[in-house]
Amino acid sequence: MAKRAGISETTVTNLEHGRPVRSDALITVARVLQLADYMVKAADPYSHDLGMVRAAQILPKRVR
Repeated sequence: MAKRAGISETTVTNLEHGRPVRSDALITVARVLQLADYMVKAADPYSHDLGMVRAAQILPKRVR
């Protein structure tokens, strides 16, 4: 995994054990595992009911 992702084995071990790693390393591993699209979808506030409600509260009602 580390070789395919171009990151150190220590970083992969840290990911496996739930330790903090740099976000670019996490995204690179997600891409190698073909999980990056799922991460993006999960982070999209408009894909969840709560996110849509919060966006409706924050966004202006009308744009002129």
